[in-house]
Amino acid sequence: MMWFVIKRLINQDTKNLSRTQRDMVDLLTNKPWIILLSMGFLTMMFNGIKYGVIAYYFKYQVGNELMVGQYFIALLLVSILGALSTGYLSKKWGKQNLFITSLLLSGLLTSALYWVPNGNITAIFILGC
Repeated sequence: MMWFVIKRLINQDTKNLSRTQRDMVDLLTNKPWIILLSMGFLTMMFNGIKYGVIAYYFKYQVGNELMVGQYFIALLLVSILGALSTGYLSKKWGKQNLFITSLLLSGLLTSALYWVPNGNITAIFILGC
């Protein structure tokens, strides 16, 4: 249903559209914006799934669900450091290369958690944060 409304809006004459409708048509026909929106959505899904799994991981694999708080504090500190270094790194490598590298590195390190033996808290914190 929504696709039909969007297609109808795009095919209308731009003179008959309100300013908001014209802005929506511009956004929906802008491929770089759609790619950026899709990548942002997928990144948020990745992080949401990762954060949702953390509590179960610490409860059933590690056996100490109270460590979730410590893990999230460590993750927050690493995120702050990452945010502070983004300006420097984007100037050095470029925004696109930095984004691609960080996504690949994050995926690889998160996947590596599968092979960490139970109880190796240091490896969990290093790979997960």
